[in-house]
Amino acid sequence: MFDDEANDNKDIAQLNADIARDSDEAYDRILSAAKKQQEVAQIRQEMLEAERRDHFWDNVWHKLFIVLLGLGYAL
Repeated sequence: MFDDEANDNKDIAQLNADIARDSDEAYDRILSAAKKQQEVAQIRQEMLEAERRDHFWDNVWHKLFIVLLGLGYAL
């Protein structure tokens, strides 16, 4: 009877250890995925900022071109 209880406790302890190991592995995978997602978000943020800068300068050149054309027609 005590042997059966001891074996059952050993089995339960092994199941708990397996669950803890699996939980640690799952946590590590989630953490890794979150870091990768952060890296992608950072890259996209940098791309957006570069696009905004390019768009700003495109607008500046277009407006300058329009002003110069207007001045050319006025003269």
